[in-house]
Amino acid sequence: MAIATLVQLYNNPLVFTSVVKIRKGLACKLMLNCSDIKQVEYYFCLFINKIEKKISTYSNINNKHMQELINKMKQLFN
Repeated sequence: MAIATLVQLYNNPLVFTSVVKIRKGLACKLMLNCSDIKQVEYYFCLFINKIEKKISTYSNINNKHMQELINKMKQLFN
């Protein structure tokens, strides 16, 4: 559930003005469906891809570093 929360937090301006959480339904879905390591890997990769889509397209040292981290995480699961 931590990676799902990170998806909600990444590049979200509401972090500074309100509470940002994952939905209860998603939390339940993760708890019920992640009963083995393959399902955990599936959801982890799903959320990594969502974070990757949120990375801004303009060139920035932080964006480049984040893309490098995403690529390293993807290599772990391929």
